[in-house]
Amino acid sequence: MPAPVLTEKKSQNIAMTAPVLISDSDNAWTVAFVIPNSYTIKTVPKPTNKNIKLVENPQKKIAIIKFSGLMSKDSIYDNTQKLKAWILNNKLEAILILEITFFLYLENDDLCLRKKKEDNKIYVAKKAKVQHLGARSHSPIYEKEIEFSRNWHWMWSKFYFNKKHYSYSKAILIGLPALINSMIKLFYYFITHNKFKKKVYTMRFLGLINSMFGKKSWYRPQI
Repeated sequence: MPAPVLTEKKSQNIAMTAPVLISDSDNAWTVAFVIPNSYTIKTVPKPTNKNIKLVENPQKKIAIIKFSGLMSKDSIYDNTQKLKAWILNNKLEAILILEITFFLYLENDDLCLRKKKEDNKIYVAKKAKVQHLGARSHSPIYEKEIEFSRNWHWMWSKFYFNKKHYSYSKAILIGLPALINSMIKLFYYFITHNKFKKKVYTMRFLGLINSMFGKKSWYRPQI
């Protein structure tokens, strides 16, 4: 009886092309490489790694900006603004889905309101089920810092949202009660020596103040 013959798929190198597409979701980075135009989705060699997937996207034009350094939220924001300015100067149309100005909260509301103003349709999947695993995006040891960040960004985003879609004066009228409430509770928790609650309302106050003065949503958890 002949011995079994074992074979392995031979790997094949493909030249690296630009751009390299990187996205951040669920605390994990996804990196995508563009296949050279000498291949099609049918002729490109199949990946030998099960974590690598081939995806075909429709043809489209993309504006790209090159920059050096770390890809932080701040650098992404700054370079996005530069790219948007270039697009406008060249009389091109930028299709922006979620506005990067928002770091946390209300970016979905902003998208829906923008589409409504453009007379676009918004579809609701009434039977869709979503399981929200609250506070599972981080370790419990960071819960306090994350809570501080939530409060800072909620106040920042709420004021920015109202200023963007209505007016600065209306955003002030809506935000003023929250500002006064934060100051009162900050003072109360200061005299009652509740350090955690004092910090929470300090962050709410600072988030709102930063948004009122036109500052970016710069705060990040200290972890």
